[in-house]
Amino acid sequence: MMLGFKSSLLCNMKVFANSIFRPRAILALGLAAMAIGVSQPAVATEDVKQLTPEQIAAEIRANTQYLLQHVTNKTKSIIENHDDFAPFGAALMPNGNVRYVWAVPPGESLIGVNGQLVLNSVRKALTMQAQQGRILGSAVVYDYKPSPDSEIEQVNIELEYLGGYAEVVATEYTLSSNGVTFHEGAAKKFSPMVFAGNGSDSPQ
Repeated sequence: MMLGFKSSLLCNMKVFANSIFRPRAILALGLAAMAIGVSQPAVATEDVKQLTPEQIAAEIRANTQYLLQHVTNKTKSIIENHDDFAPFGAALMPNGNVRYVWAVPPGESLIGVNGQLVLNSVRKALTMQAQQGRILGSAVVYDYKPSPDSEIEQVNIELEYLGGYAEVVATEYTLSSNGVTFHEGAAKKFSPMVFAGNGSDSPQ
């Protein structure tokens, strides 16, 4: 399910080495329901009081990287098992669990599926959770090709965090008999969509 993204806006950066992405078992449920992750974030938000701006920035970086690792693992598994996928989302809960949001679960037919409508549905579901104060961070994941006949395979991951942090990570990959290998990537800040209106002055 390919969606377009203006990758020319992105600045080059190296993505994490493939070795740091260790797959974790995740239980996939429906759009209203979510799947639960099993490990804790690098910084437990509820355990820290009176944080300095520097500590808040460090927490945001640690927790968004934790969420990025989760969704990268999940994306790798989906591509290896199903090749293509519709946009999906992930939510970082206050207790450290990561729950997934599906409009079209992995493995279901994508014939006739409108990728943009699916993407909007996933964002809307996450936005509702953010507005109700139920989540700390979110990730929206979709496959991208610059053109239908392009040989480039790329995944875009939109990371957001309470307080206004928003950054999209675009990563090229190859799929071989050995599985998915992530290559060069790029990142760019953008205006929050899931956490829009929940504050925009937190350190990034």
